[in-house]
Amino acid sequence: MAPSDSVPQPAISDEDLAAFFGDKASYYLTEKEVLERSGSRISWNWPAFLFNFLWMYYRKMWAQATLTAFISIILSASIVFNWGVGIVMLVVGMYGNGIYVTHARKKVAEIDVAGVNPDQRLESLAKAGGTTWLPVVIGLFVIIGLTILFIVLWGGVVLTVLGGWMWWGLFTDP
Repeated sequence: MAPSDSVPQPAISDEDLAAFFGDKASYYLTEKEVLERSGSRISWNWPAFLFNFLWMYYRKMWAQATLTAFISIILSASIVFNWGVGIVMLVVGMYGNGIYVTHARKKVAEIDVAGVNPDQRLESLAKAGGTTWLPVVIGLFVIIGLTILFIVLWGGVVLTVLGGWMWWGLFTDP
């Protein structure tokens, strides 16, 4: 038996999760119920699919977003494995709601363990959860910068190869 199995987990109310989820609380509470009833972690989320790590940053899932961004950037830069970005998009779209609900439960439990003043509890949950646009905007600038850098570097490689091939042709063709 794992240590976490032997410790009883505190019940997390829908009110706590609603405070954490913010504006889209009804959507995520519904998805939580669907996930619990089905026993699956799969539940489609279009914003998670289309914007994957930007959606995660928007929902304040810092570690998950950074890992997904790193994987996506590495795959995008690969000539052989760039199709993997589509796989990342599918996985995040399929599991995004489950990842977010799990993240919310963990954060609510952390606030409970921290012993936040009961009068400020819902406010603390709302501040820990909800959404934020700043990391999304920063992420967009990083994506644009990396894209420009990749184009410049890749363009230099292509020009070097083509230029060398053209020069070689000038000196070897009779």
